[in-house]
Amino acid sequence: MTASQLKEISSYIDALFSRNVHHVHNRNHLIRVVENARRISMVVKPKQLEPFVLEATCLLHDITHQYYKNGLFNYLFERRLARKALTELLPQFKLNASDKRIIITAIANHPFSIPFRNLHKNGDVYTKILQDADSLDYFHPERVTAVGKKLHLPDRVVTIILRPLSRWARNHIGWFLNYPKLADLVVYDGDR
Repeated sequence: MTASQLKEISSYIDALFSRNVHHVHNRNHLIRVVENARRISMVVKPKQLEPFVLEATCLLHDITHQYYKNGLFNYLFERRLARKALTELLPQFKLNASDKRIIITAIANHPFSIPFRNLHKNGDVYTKILQDADSLDYFHPERVTAVGKKLHLPDRVVTIILRPLSRWARNHIGWFLNYPKLADLVVYDGDR
């Protein structure tokens, strides 16, 4: 993948996700996942990793939340829906077959580490890094607040129940990672 192809994907994602400012799957989440993936790759040091392909994978990983209505159907069939959406979308970026395959495979296989611990410890490095980068952001305070708003919970409930629960979950995030040693990477302001 070239820098210009990555820039084209990034611009596409900027436009697509710009309308979802307060949604759990917003642009801020994607950027945090990209940053987490970079940090993970520095710790894990995989032998063969194309940084542009990894970043594109992270930017595109929640594409189903833009193409399909959020809900139980999207949640349960995210893998199939991701394959379908990406198969239709990726040709416009003129990626080679290998990059397309890597992106589709990683994105289709990344769901369900939380809460089901459906991990890919023996899978390809892109899937493992994406899954862990996404999991490390799962309980980010911004996302917890967005869940509270989506569920129409009073701020007091979010403060008293959701934030402490998410802090506990972040302290035990290693249970849900392909690389459990990465649990130390998840520290937010005011935690621990």
